Amino acid sequence: MEDPRWAQLTSEIAVKNAEMKELWAQKRTAKDERTRADLTEQLQQLQADKRDLLDLKKTLAAAAAAQPQQDSHLVAMMERVISNQLAPITNYIQLSAPLVWEIFRPPSNPSTTTDAPTGNALKRAAQNAFFDNLKQAYMAGGKLKCMVLGVELPRSALSAGHLFPKWLATKKYDNVFGFEVDSVRNGVIWCTAIEKVWDEQRVSFFLQPETKPGQQVYLLRVMYSDLLDVKLVDVAQQMVGKNMLPVAYKAALGDTKYRDLDGKVELTFPTSHAQPYQGAFVWQALAAHHFASSAGKLPATVDVQAILTPSSPVAQKIKTYFDSMRAAAQLSFDAPG
Repeated sequence: MEDPRWAQLTSEIAVKNAEMKELWAQKRTAKDERTRADLTEQLQQLQADKRDLLDLKKTLAAAAAAQPQQDSHLVAMMERVISNQLAPITNYIQLSAPLVWEIFRPPSNPSTTTDAPTGNALKRAAQNAFFDNLKQAYMAGGKLKCMVLGVELPRSALSAGHLFPKWLATKKYDNVFGFEVDSVRNGVIWCTAIEKVWDEQRVSFFLQPETKPGQQVYLLRVMYSDLLDVKLVDVAQQMVGKNMLPVAYKAALGDTKYRDLDGKVELTFPTSHAQPYQGAFVWQALAAHHFASSAGKLPATVDVQAILTPSSPVAQKIKTYFDSMRAAAQLSFDAPG
């Protein structure tokens, strides 16, 4: 069955063609320079709108054929949305939202996704270099610890996590939002029990008001209700196998559940260092909110307005993009009662 959006796009393109034809006729008969200039500007906008519609037709065709080039059209569209060059915004987002949301859905094992099939040795080398850079930035001269739990842990229990994920950077979305995926601003050292649920968009971190001088603080919130009563040690063991956790790691996690961390644990960055990408936290929290809400799993205690008050320019652009997506898909950011 033909995608109904295809017919809608074809109809809208026909409307744009008719409008351009009429404007061209008006321009030919216009008497004064001001009128001709106004008509030229309107024609240019219609031509840009038509190109966007044609791009979306290509996207739908690629999606129907299960061809990977669909991402390039979506990236181009997102760049125009974020730079506020796409108007009217809602019509285009409404057509593309289902495709974009699926691309934002994390893969089945996001923690092991790399930017190229470079092999385990090169992957480990890149990961170790990223870890070393983060260690130098955030705990130089100190002992290794999880920056979320605040406890010392063996190196094998820790991971250099990417705030904006590698699996999306492979599709060039990091370029859209202006992130350098392997910059220390895009990283944090945390234990594997935190990294896994972050990558799976089941926990998020909300920027807090400036209550601690010299520090930028993010509060952990559980975004998926099924996770609340899960023990951290169980998630950590899933990643390496039962009875394979380092003794010190298992002891540090104890019987702690994610509920025990929700709204209580903070991720802190000293302002004397390079600040993390606020936009990466905003992007991840909005994506997590969408998928949890869609599944009816968003905890009622989550105040989503905390996500929607970003303070950095990039975070504001991401909020604008997600607001458009949300409006087009008629999503609600109200927590379920």
